[in-house]
Amino acid sequence: MQTRHVGEQPFKCRHCGKPFQSFRRLVTHVEHQHPLSQQVGDGNVPLISGNDEHNVHTHVPVVKKSLNSSKQSSKPHTKRRGRQRTTKKAINNNVQKVKLRLSNISEKEDILFFFANTKSEVRNILTVRRGISRDIKFYINTRVKMVRDENEADSTTSPYFRSSTYTSLEHEDFEHDLNSAYQQMNNHLEEFINRGSDWTLDEVISMEIVTVPYIPLDGSSFLPLPPDFQNIRSVVNMKNNDNKCFLWSVLAALHPAPFHAERVSHYLQFEDKLDMSGIDYPVPLHKFHTFELKNSI
Repeated sequence: MQTRHVGEQPFKCRHCGKPFQSFRRLVTHVEHQHPLSQQVGDGNVPLISGNDEHNVHTHVPVVKKSLNSSKQSSKPHTKRRGRQRTTKKAINNNVQKVKLRLSNISEKEDILFFFANTKSEVRNILTVRRGISRDIKFYINTRVKMVRDENEADSTTSPYFRSSTYTSLEHEDFEHDLNSAYQQMNNHLEEFINRGSDWTLDEVISMEIVTVPYIPLDGSSFLPLPPDFQNIRSVVNMKNNDNKCFLWSVLAALHPAPFHAERVSHYLQFEDKLDMSGIDYPVPLHKFHTFELKNSI
């Protein structure tokens, strides 16, 4: 079968731009160098770019002739079917688990192919979930079947390979975290295989995407302390009627009042001494570091 390019333009990788003289080498390169960036299936981008697509079409008659002349060695064509998914919710619909199953036999045999095919669907699941809950936490879990030979009999196990838990805020891009989650699952699988236990991957079973709403800790207005803390008088609890609890608390520490330290009136004169530009009230937890940098605290 002829696979080497004979025209002026080589086959070019869409992801890094590296040229190749044969389509087979291009596919091998993408599988090894860009496993989590492959886009396949419905609505995806081909592995090649520009006029290279014409070069592939010029090889089609040769490929068909080869298939007709050696039907026994050719693999049967696998039609892609719709992916089955199930959704379960718990605790007043706050916890959501979406399970994705295989859509074709190739995904069953190749975990990187399965990862590539599910990535856009997982991205959509997270986007919809974040549209409902604004801020979310999520992790991804992939279940596989492993097999090894023990005393002339096959032993099997079906472990899960789980990513870390990631926080996705409403206006932040989660693409980096999504790539990291896929890479972690693949790394966990490789570690499992490399432990010397002779396990090999037999098939991919399913993937789970678990999400929960995330409510960041924010500084807000006055809340009474529990009685135990009130009695020992070891905590200054600012009595403010706005959302600047964080600001008044910091000023109380920087400028201690001789009496009634909880009263905001002691600190009004120092309010403009701190740089709070770009920081909204109530102050979210992830802005603490920004405040420290702005004010050298």
